[in-house]
Amino acid sequence: MWNQELTIAPPTTIDLAAGWNSVCYAGDSHDVSAAVGDAAGDVGVVYALAADRTWGRFVPNRPELTNLERLDHFNCALILVTADRGVKWVFDV
Repeated sequence: MWNQELTIAPPTTIDLAAGWNSVCYAGDSHDVSAAVGDAAGDVGVVYALAADRTWGRFVPNRPELTNLERLDHFNCALILVTADRGVKWVFDV
């Protein structure tokens, strides 16, 4: 675990491009569906690396493929955006 103090406020939104995006999740800890929120319709999959070095996967509306239950503040995630125009991800902070 690497604890850091921020010198600036974390962002409350981020623009994600179509395709793969690497994101440091700046919202409060939530279950993944709540953390993804309104962007879920434009997201194909979210991967996050757990502390035990295994990958968790969240696929909107596909619980049989999902094994990632929550995103915690400052988790790093790989996100596949399926919308050609990209999407704005609003963090609940």
